[in-house]
Amino acid sequence: MAAKRGAKVVLISDSEVIAPGIHADHVLAVASNSLHAFGAYGGAMAVLECLLTHLITAGGDTARRRIEAYEDLRQDSGAYWSGTKLPRTGR
Repeated sequence: MAAKRGAKVVLISDSEVIAPGIHADHVLAVASNSLHAFGAYGGAMAVLECLLTHLITAGGDTARRRIEAYEDLRQDSGAYWSGTKLPRTGR
């Protein structure tokens, strides 16, 4: 749907064959291996952080102003919760 509307499709995955039928303009391969049995998202998060940083830099002041306006809206609407006490942690 995004490609039909003219958007570039970026696939972020640990495998290029994870999404048959999706024709990505760019594939960003990320590591998903870890020393534990749970899914590992550290590689994908690092790639997303870098990509987001580049997009914001490319967008310049206009992008930064839009992000600030969005964050202000979230703050004003109470989207962020702040408790009166920090949660207890184990000793």
